[in-house]
Amino acid sequence: MTDLVSAHFDYAQLDRPDNTVRVRLNSTVIRVNPGKDGVDVAYVHNGAIKRIRGRRCVLACNNTMIPHLLPKVPDTQRAALAQAVRTPLVYTNVALRNWRAFAAASVHQAYCPTGYYPFLMLDFPVSMGSYQCSRTPDDPIVVHMSRAPVPGDGSTADNQFRMGRYELLGTSFETLERATRSQLTDILGSYGFDPARDIQAITINRWPHGYAREFNELFDPPQDVVPPFWLSARQPIDGVTIANSDSQGKVYADSAIDAGFRAVNEL
Repeated sequence: MTDLVSAHFDYAQLDRPDNTVRVRLNSTVIRVNPGKDGVDVAYVHNGAIKRIRGRRCVLACNNTMIPHLLPKVPDTQRAALAQAVRTPLVYTNVALRNWRAFAAASVHQAYCPTGYYPFLMLDFPVSMGSYQCSRTPDDPIVVHMSRAPVPGDGSTADNQFRMGRYELLGTSFETLERATRSQLTDILGSYGFDPARDIQAITINRWPHGYAREFNELFDPPQDVVPPFWLSARQPIDGVTIANSDSQGKVYADSAIDAGFRAVNEL
């Protein structure tokens, strides 16, 4: 475990002919076609369209993409898959020369309901093997900032998630960078923070399709009255089963693992 943090990863080892399980990166699936003799999968790799055939297939992907990949999806199931509208997210990491301003303010995280980023925090103090976390306010550190760009207009979750996705499409990096610098200055400026001096780097991850849709007790009908859409959305189709957290109605890794276990057993 201690070797993993600082190790250099050799991705070529994932796709060796002698591996029992092979992972082929940079390969975008464009069509899944189940038939009598198995399942054909077409994908694009290094600019070329390739095909692979297996006896069976698990589609563990964004569930709203499945009808586009698998034309044989029945109409009712197609409609259920379309309901897996994900939460859009912005995860921003800011590398600071030091965290003296945080120490001066005596905070390590902040909740900002009206801020561009509702939440920000100093990185977790984890040390492992040769990697050591920041130990004093004079050491460099990373600040994590998160935002779910939804309008908060009282409309349905699906509608707000779609509107948030459109907002992200029209937002420039310059706008995001300016909001990042301004908010940190608003919070920490009076404690000696200077964005021009203290910020070394900014990385911004925009996820138009972030977390899987979950059951919402406030707004969704009771599950014993109207079964959750993901139950009908994940029904097997010939030799293809459906996994991913979308098919479980929960956002986290454990639900994706449960989905994979279930999908393999269905085969």
